[in-house]
Amino acid sequence: LGLHGSLYDFGRTGSAVDAANAARRAAEADTQARSEQIVRDVRGAYVHWAATFALWQLAKDGVALADKREQRVAALVEEGARPAVDRTTAAQQTAAARIDAERAEEQLDTARLELGFVASRELPATAEPDPLLLTNGNAAPAADAEPIGKKGLEALESARASADARARMQEHAHAPVLGYDADTGVQGQTSHLFPVYSAGVSLTVPLFDGGASKADAAQARAQAAELSAQAAAERARAQYSGARVQVASAHAARRLALAQESLRWAEAQVQQMQDNGLEAESLQALANAEAARARARTEVVLAQVAAAQARLGLIEP
Repeated sequence: LGLHGSLYDFGRTGSAVDAANAARRAAEADTQARSEQIVRDVRGAYVHWAATFALWQLAKDGVALADKREQRVAALVEEGARPAVDRTTAAQQTAAARIDAERAEEQLDTARLELGFVASRELPATAEPDPLLLTNGNAAPAADAEPIGKKGLEALESARASADARARMQEHAHAPVLGYDADTGVQGQTSHLFPVYSAGVSLTVPLFDGGASKADAAQARAQAAELSAQAAAERARAQYSGARVQVASAHAARRLALAQESLRWAEAQVQQMQDNGLEAESLQALANAEAARARARTEVVLAQVAAAQARLGLIEP
């Protein structure tokens, strides 16, 4: 029976264990940071899909409105109440509305494919985004929601700690090792048996490795310094991003209020013109008013999208 081991290695084993644990924590933090980035990408793709869906609906409404206006003008032309050129103008406006709708549908299909790719899930053509995402633009984030980017900073800090631990391990690579040896048992010769035993203490001192350990330690220290600088820059970036989100959120709320007010006036203007009927001098004015209403509706959607992006932390610094 023999026992062999080390009594004390002046920090060599401890630094190696610390380096291994630090490397594990750094790997876990990097995984969490990658997961956070995936969440950010999916959020951004979803908001983009919701925005293109809302704009596509507005484009469809524009086509329906243009069709209805063209039919009314055609009936008035048949009655002799409108000149024939008005039918041509109405038809041209309908064709332009259909082009806008086709472009909006292409953007919608592209956004749906992009979301499916980022989320690794195929979305059917009939899929629709949650309407509350845009209509609930003034809602605040959940109280327990972590800001996007926090995991990335933690990954940098963990990587820096791992590099520091690796440097300490390399610095202890030439530490002496104080060990022990103990043996006991029975030996025999011919018919005689007799016990044997031995015990001893050893000291192992590495002499020279060509400077490899020092070079590895210096490299790890340099990497730790670089990661520390990156972490400092990331903290500053996170602070700026937080302020940027607050500014964007405040402006998005005011922009949404202004867009909704503009839409109310545009709706009232169109309603008043429709109540007055299609008089000879008001046909183009009605078309202009309807176009202004469409622009106001678009501004409302864009303001809702900006508010959702700020709420979800998708504002780029």
